[in-house]
Amino acid sequence: MLRKTCVTALMMLAITTPAQAAKPDLAMVEALEQSVKLPAGAKPLDAYDRYYALETVVGRRMIEGVYQETSYDDDLARYQRGDRDPGKYRPPRKGRRHLLAKASSLPDIADGECSVIHVYWDIATARIAHVECNGRG
Repeated sequence: MLRKTCVTALMMLAITTPAQAAKPDLAMVEALEQSVKLPAGAKPLDAYDRYYALETVVGRRMIEGVYQETSYDDDLARYQRGDRDPGKYRPPRKGRRHLLAKASSLPDIADGECSVIHVYWDIATARIAHVECNGRG
């Protein structure tokens, strides 16, 4: 009886435990980035900080990505016109890739249009399942 109870408890734990805290595979993320076609209105891929985590969506293992337009503390227009006072402005930087252990750590932004993009990569098919810009606030 005790054995049956322990087995049942372990099975329930396996069913209800969130996915292991693993980061997405770098090779898969690189394949995702090479194949993703950003929506109309989006900037080039390197204009975004790109956050990735593993997620299960409708029973399928996915890499969920959130792209957030890289922000700067400078006035880019002034910088491009030649006002390069190092105390005030920084040159633009390329977006960075972040591999996260938990999907709950992905940026959670409800608007922003194409300054925020969501992408889903189906691991089993090695294809983009969905990509879209955020809505308007």
